[in-house]
Amino acid sequence: MALCYSCERLNFPIVTEGQATEGRALFRSVARLRASAKTCKLCTLFLDAISSIRLKGIRNGEVTFFSEAPNAQGDPVGMSRVFLRVGHQVGRHLSVFTQQDSPAANAGIATGRPLSKGYDFKLYKQWLSSCSLNHKCGGALGSSEDLPARFIKISEGGTVPEIRLVSSADISTRYAALSYCWGGNFTGVKTTAAVLQEHYNRIEFSHLPKTIMDAIEITKSLEIEYLWVDSLCITQDDTEDWASESKQMAGLYRSAAVTIVAASAGNANQGCLYPARVAPDFVEVPITIAATGDLSVVTFAKYRGSISNDFVESPWNKRAWCLQEYVLSPRLLYFFEDRVVWQCQEILSADDYAELRRDKTNNTIIPRHFSLHNPKDLESWFVLVEEYSGRHLAKSDDKLIAVAALATHFSPYLESEYLSGIWYKEMHKGLLWLSIDSKMQTPPRVRAPSWSWAALDGPINVFASGPRNHDS
Repeated sequence: MALCYSCERLNFPIVTEGQATEGRALFRSVARLRASAKTCKLCTLFLDAISSIRLKGIRNGEVTFFSEAPNAQGDPVGMSRVFLRVGHQVGRHLSVFTQQDSPAANAGIATGRPLSKGYDFKLYKQWLSSCSLNHKCGGALGSSEDLPARFIKISEGGTVPEIRLVSSADISTRYAALSYCWGGNFTGVKTTAAVLQEHYNRIEFSHLPKTIMDAIEITKSLEIEYLWVDSLCITQDDTEDWASESKQMAGLYRSAAVTIVAASAGNANQGCLYPARVAPDFVEVPITIAATGDLSVVTFAKYRGSISNDFVESPWNKRAWCLQEYVLSPRLLYFFEDRVVWQCQEILSADDYAELRRDKTNNTIIPRHFSLHNPKDLESWFVLVEEYSGRHLAKSDDKLIAVAALATHFSPYLESEYLSGIWYKEMHKGLLWLSIDSKMQTPPRVRAPSWSWAALDGPINVFASGPRNHDS
């Protein structure tokens, strides 16, 4: 199919700050769009986009085209999606892509990038390398006192990698860490006291859950030799090892070169590399850049959802343990089912999205207000406690353990004694917490004093932190 007269003459002004263009009339009615869709492939995509609209009473309404930018703060960043409106009803969004360094990209017309059918590890390595060389995001290898006892060493092994445990004293180079959901039925090999010494010699790759196998392949593809995974690097049936290693998690995640996030996996068997990942149906539209006269191509495709929605809906984002892993990691590489996202302290990018500086995103794409590399006041702690209290924790006894690394991180700044989730400094403020769920539950065993928020299970508000999450 060719393009119709209207689609051939679409203009693409630069749009800024989460705004949409004023709109351009495409067709005088839905009937005319439907007729054009018989011979125009872009109109076919447009017609599908308005199929979500209840058209009763507005079939004769004008069909208007809008382009929209991501939420920036004043810089012209170009459109990332478009939508149609019939009368006052808005249809589904469509994504807009253009090739990296194309005239349309260089002119700031479009921020989206075409999604490849596979995984672009060359791009992911560029993100990591660029951050390491050009940003001040931290993540340098810490001292041995700051690190856990052991890591997984990844070596070439023919068809599958060879892996084994090594002592942290034996590593002198960068490492990756994995953040993921165990799920209710963790299957596959784990490190226990019975197999600990055996794992220093060899861990059978094929016996691992898929998420961990995928994380090893990702680490290897990033040309990183070492990986930390809790199920293998902590002796699971040794309470002393658990207690010792949990104290090291602050240094572990702060010093990681990158934290790999299995963001769409609800359990360890679902993996983070998806073989069925394919580019959506698309329509290419040739355009002329008004300012330069250069020819370029802009691609329309069905909208796959926003990065922020991926983040909010992620099973990983609902797990209590993952909060401190997220907060403490200077660099994160998220593997969602439909896209890969990079986030460091300075930029946010994705394999279908142009780079945005963090100070231009206004925390709206992936909220980063939990990233507290200089936590000098209790307000930051209260924010984290409120977020943490509403998350899922598989083992009730881990309530304080799963936030211990954050307490370790805060301690040097607050210079205060830490008492079961509350800081002695201005303790009266920490005691001003209130349940916001009538179904708060008492754990089977006492794990904290009754005055601590950690004594119960369920979401809370800390009133000392202001009326951020409550109405009064």
